[in-house]
Amino acid sequence: MTDAAAPTSDNSTSNQAAAAAVIKRYATYSAVTGLIPLPVVDAMVLTGVQVKMISALAEVYQKPFNQDAVKSYAAAIVGGVLPVSPIAGTAIHAVRYIPFIGPLLGITVVPAFASALTWAVGKVFANHFESGNDLFNVDISDMKEKVKRNITRSGKGTPAADTAAATAAS
Repeated sequence: MTDAAAPTSDNSTSNQAAAAAVIKRYATYSAVTGLIPLPVVDAMVLTGVQVKMISALAEVYQKPFNQDAVKSYAAAIVGGVLPVSPIAGTAIHAVRYIPFIGPLLGITVVPAFASALTWAVGKVFANHFESGNDLFNVDISDMKEKVKRNITRSGKGTPAADTAAATAAS
């Protein structure tokens, strides 16, 4: 009986490691999108990066993938987490034009937030898939709350902290 449980545990550990690598890679890509100086363009590119990440996670967990569904999920989740008013978006990008400190803030804050947001979305979807769910039973409001919690945990830094945060959020 214990021999039958071991492959599942090994497979789960293998999936978690692969998912962590996918999330890390796409969070890095997202940081680069934060350097795009055009507010609408950077948001579209960031959404595309997150959709590709969720596609890669679905592949890791061997779940069916539907690009249209994931686009709407990503938009709904991120839209529920971010201040989505045009004024807020403009203010975030206007920071880049403050003399002296603006360019520094634009180069550090926006990419860091884009990376943290993608990391949080990835962790939530990895936990969703890990628990046996797929893209056909996504609870958007629950995922928004989990993404919000994970964003605050994304800066903790160590793989052990990331693992503990992911476990606590699921």
